Amino acid sequence: MRRTHRTLLGCLLGTLLTLAMGRSGHAMQWTCAGGDTLCLRAAITAANAAPGTYADHVIVLGAGLFSFGGPDPSDPTSATALPRITGGMTIFGAGEDRTDLSLFPNNYANTRFFEVAAGGVAEIDDSFIWWNATGNIGDGGGILLLEGRLTVRRSTISHNGTAGPGAGLSNGGFMTPGHGGTVLIEASFIGFNTGDYFDNVTLT
Repeated sequence: MRRTHRTLLGCLLGTLLTLAMGRSGHAMQWTCAGGDTLCLRAAITAANAAPGTYADHVIVLGAGLFSFGGPDPSDPTSATALPRITGGMTIFGAGEDRTDLSLFPNNYANTRFFEVAAGGVAEIDDSFIWWNATGNIGDGGGILLLEGRLTVRRSTISHNGTAGPGAGLSNGGFMTPGHGGTVLIEASFIGFNTGDYFDNVTLT
């Protein structure tokens, strides 16, 4: 009997959590307070698994620094701070001068911030992506795009690094022909990134 009560309580809490994580004119919405990196990783994981399009899954980030100490620990093959984006999602910051997506002040070597993988569709708005780098393990210090679709609006991608091309944003098609994605950049600044060549962005 006690076990039944616990099961029912668990289901109720799960339902309440789903509602709290949100429906606000979208199929699903997650809201993460400024600096809550665990929430951001969990939101991306959930959005990857949820049915629907990038417009159906909205992640809202508060003002503050979202700083990671290294790659996503759930994926030992990853060189990216967040889970690879394989589903659809839109990520809204509080403003490019208010929401910082960065490994600062940690050692940023060998860790990029975002990776949009094959089949992934992501929009990143109103954010500042900086102080991330992949060292000599690959291109795309800030963002790596591989066969997915990426939109960046009202954001800054700056002071990222790599030993390869596209320190700020790299379309994987440059190094691996046939594996590039589709990129749309609007009302954004990409500059002051440092790579061996094509410092700021590679788009193919």
